[in-house]
Amino acid sequence: MLAVPFVLGVAAGGPSWRHVLLLPAWVLAYLVSYFGLQWLRARRRHRYQRPLQVYGVALAVTGAAVVALEPRVLLLVPTYLPGTLVNIWYARRNDERALLNGLVSVGQACLGVPLATVVGAEPDWPLAGRLTLLALLYFTGTLLFVKTMIRERGSRSYRTASVAYHAAALVPVAVLSGWLLVPFGLYLARAAALPGRDLRPPQVGAVEIAGSLLLLAFAPVAA
Repeated sequence: MLAVPFVLGVAAGGPSWRHVLLLPAWVLAYLVSYFGLQWLRARRRHRYQRPLQVYGVALAVTGAAVVALEPRVLLLVPTYLPGTLVNIWYARRNDERALLNGLVSVGQACLGVPLATVVGAEPDWPLAGRLTLLALLYFTGTLLFVKTMIRERGSRSYRTASVAYHAAALVPVAVLSGWLLVPFGLYLARAAALPGRDLRPPQVGAVEIAGSLLLLAFAPVAA
């Protein structure tokens, strides 16, 4: 969920050397968030204090460089705050795997599209909007599908919800482009056929890597 929105944002914004600075800042922001939430929920907080400090300093340096080159990045910062508060609430409850928290994390990750767009050479905001929607539709489906394969394995309600979501997602993607029915039709097929099969987490991960690559391959038709 880090790489795909960033790549889509580069496509919408036009490649720029500023993306070279933004990429490490984007990854470091995730690491700071991850270790910060672990620090909040842990009893032995000292285990997470050192990586949080190191990644925090690195993020401050790279983030300051990005802002200096493109101050409009700061306009996107407030969009992350509501989701961060939700993440903190679930971390304190030791319930980070909750569906709502996962959906919030999907939304936060997909904000990488406008973030990478704003530092681009020639930002195309209508395209950025379409690609953000595309990423949201895909990763929401991924979240549901992965739950049916691992944490909610055997749950009929989750499987039904996953298949229903993937079927419903065909409507907005068809509005974007009829060609997008190809990858999203395959996503629907995997949501219907794979739950209940004996696949290990690495195999499920491989399926989703293939799905992400398929999304990137078809993303240009959304232009």
